[in-house]
Amino acid sequence: MTPIREICAREYKVTLDTGRSRWPVLLADVTSDLRRLARALRVTIAGRLEPGPTRKVLFLDTPRHDLFHSGRVLRQRFSEATGATELTLKAMSPDRYVLRLRDVRATRPERASTKFEEDISPPFQSRFSLSTTVRLREEEFDGSRVVMRDAVEHFPGLDRLCSGRSAAHLGTPLEPVRGIQVRERVHDGLEVTLGDAHASLAIVVWLHNLREKPLIAELSCRCGVAKRGVSPSVARDAYALFAGIQGMPSSIRLGPTKTQYIYGIRPTRVGPRKVSS
Repeated sequence: MTPIREICAREYKVTLDTGRSRWPVLLADVTSDLRRLARALRVTIAGRLEPGPTRKVLFLDTPRHDLFHSGRVLRQRFSEATGATELTLKAMSPDRYVLRLRDVRATRPERASTKFEEDISPPFQSRFSLSTTVRLREEEFDGSRVVMRDAVEHFPGLDRLCSGRSAAHLGTPLEPVRGIQVRERVHDGLEVTLGDAHASLAIVVWLHNLREKPLIAELSCRCGVAKRGVSPSVARDAYALFAGIQGMPSSIRLGPTKTQYIYGIRPTRVGPRKVSS
């Protein structure tokens, strides 16, 4: 069992309309929409969105998607610039206390970091995630030819999935989900003042190559959570900003999350049709 810490951040996520225009135009539209919204809400946005390095991303699972059906995902990120690899095991649940049953510990904690976060999707659906990311050398994990044993080697808690008659076994292959490999680029650098705190705004873009339209793009507003929790002014301003972002011309109210895109899952409407501040 992974020791539960306090939530370290709330991340509000909205899918962007990548069918509107090519990426440079969409990026300019989103930036303009955000600044217009900030003026209307009387909150301050500073900085500008700048592209970060490109990374290759794979989601790995068994042919029957045993990881996903158990409430977990296994993701590999590979830096094209440095060759560094990150392997992340994430457990997800709408109930933060259920995550106490999920073991995402790393075999080598000195090379790992763990996060406990709340992810919020439209219209205001809260879901919790507990994840551990391990930093590896390229030769330590080749996502193109691995089996469950290789994943268990880094995350021993996955061994529980390999017990029982119908379970996956240690020799079960792990494959890129639906054969998808994407290039990921994060555009960050915007900061917004919410109540008495600052939050970061970023756009995560997935592409096959840098010249094409994005496969999916997600706008996120990440707000750190102090030990004392979230103050009323921060919660109020964040809620109003999230509602406004959902109404921007460049956003999609019922777009898929990145994980839903990878697994080919159609999003379904949950909760009220309209969010008001």
